Amino acid sequence: MGVRPGEDFVQRDFFIGGPDEDDTNKDIYVNIFIQTVAGTEKMRIQVTYMERTRENSKIKLAKKTRELTLFLGPDAFRIERSDYDENELPKLAEDILRAVKDKKRLLKK
Repeated sequence: MGVRPGEDFVQRDFFIGGPDEDDTNKDIYVNIFIQTVAGTEKMRIQVTYMERTRENSKIKLAKKTRELTLFLGPDAFRIERSDYDENELPKLAEDILRAVKDKKRLLKK
């Protein structure tokens, strides 16, 4: 899921945290923005936690948004800013990786 024609960055969004592949059953929205500068990737991950309305469970409103900004280089990895505790990051990374793999698989169909 690389860059789109005419852009020098990657921007993708998807949902995570559901019991199945149907995004309507997922309540966590993730937006990832990646830009490479001088061989180092700057990645900004924005995670919005949605809450379903009582009136209609199909309608979701943003409840809380958290961000993570990090740098990935050939020999380095550094978290610049995080709204997450260190112990929350492995689960978040696992959920995001699973969603990216699922999205790639679905796009190949």
